[in-house]
Amino acid sequence: MAYSKPYEAQEGDVSIFINDKEGNEKRPDFTGYALIGPDLKKMDVSLWIKESGKLRFSGKIKEPYNGGSQSSPHDRFGVTESQVNSEDDLPF
Repeated sequence: MAYSKPYEAQEGDVSIFINDKEGNEKRPDFTGYALIGPDLKKMDVSLWIKESGKLRFSGKIKEPYNGGSQSSPHDRFGVTESQVNSEDDLPF
């Protein structure tokens, strides 16, 4: 029986999937991600089918969407993690 070593992600790897447009024709036909740089930074990939005599694709690579959130949910309110974890100000 042959031994198969587990897959290891490498710089330049791309994974693309068929996208469900859910009735919105402006959405990409394919979405996925690419691993960029030696630190394997994950970037979002979007592709659209463009038919102009020959089949071709047009696309974008961009930073992953994080929903507009910041690094910590407390950051939105100007509260530091040390203030959240501090028990000194408890009224009881």
